[in-house]
Amino acid sequence: MSFKGLPGQDGFKRLVMIVTAMMGIPASKLFGTCKDKRNLYRDATDALNGDPLFAGALKSNTTRDKWHNTMTIVDSIIDGGEEQFIKRAQNGGNAMNELDKLYLEIARIKRPFVQRAADAKAKKNAEKQDSTERLQCVMKTVEKRTNASFDFTTAVDDVMDEIRPVDGSSTSSPASQSGVQQQLNANEPEGSPENAPDEPSSSLGRGHNKGSQKRAKYNPGLHLDRKKEEDKLTDSFYNVIDALHKTTGEMTRSNAQEQDQQERKERIRMLEAERELEQQKTRTIEAEKDLEKQRTCKLEAHKDLEKQRSATFQQQLEVLKMMALCADKGMPVPPNLMTMPTTGDTSNEML
Repeated sequence: MSFKGLPGQDGFKRLVMIVTAMMGIPASKLFGTCKDKRNLYRDATDALNGDPLFAGALKSNTTRDKWHNTMTIVDSIIDGGEEQFIKRAQNGGNAMNELDKLYLEIARIKRPFVQRAADAKAKKNAEKQDSTERLQCVMKTVEKRTNASFDFTTAVDDVMDEIRPVDGSSTSSPASQSGVQQQLNANEPEGSPENAPDEPSSSLGRGHNKGSQKRAKYNPGLHLDRKKEEDKLTDSFYNVIDALHKTTGEMTRSNAQEQDQQERKERIRMLEAERELEQQKTRTIEAEKDLEKQRTCKLEAHKDLEKQRSATFQQQLEVLKMMALCADKGMPVPPNLMTMPTTGDTSNEML
């Protein structure tokens, strides 16, 4: 089965009929959320196979392929603009053929659907990017608060400045060394290895005594306070995550509701357009019926007039016969025979 040819040829007519049949399907199904279009192609194919041009030989896959080719042309019109397509279709001032007009009409119908899909995708990407940035910001803040490192070098320098002798000597007594160690232990964070309780050791070298190995006592109260602070920050972090999930869910539901409302409005608009088209067809049929009635009335009146003319002609013929008979017998013609019967139409009157 061929779909090639110039306007007026069978191949061109077949392609026009396929595009027209697919345009009869609501736009919300062709360009909207309808994912399985096999039923649409099958219904259009069944309707077209009743035409003598197809004679039942059209396949559903052929209808699908021709519609996909049509969509390729329509998408190029949407991307490149109508003016460029019209200029190319007219080809130097010639009139656009029927198929080009259909392509242009489909492009105008599909453009709002393409724009809405692009807007929804851009909005979704922006929301996803915003949620990601906010989450990363929260995670960085929590990481800074929970992983703050202890600066041992600065603590040692501060303690040495406090206990350094005025004369600048570097020697210090055991008491001063013990003070340095206590000050360092006071500045170290809780939970560090240096603050752990002393453990017995059997490998101490000569000259060492166990007393000099002691550290500041472990303070469970300070450790508990820090643990509470970390738990509070963790709870805040998860609260922010929950709020983000809740906000994202609400925005998703809002977008779905808005899209559903748009589709419902589009369906209502299409139904109203179809109803207006049906009403226009009904008015056209009524007008044709009235015109046919007028033609019938005129025909009946013409038949009645012909019957009257035939009867009048017979009467005139009888009068002429009687006048001829009087003339043959030499009798005068009676006055009542001098007036011929007429029908009001002077075309067939006899004097």
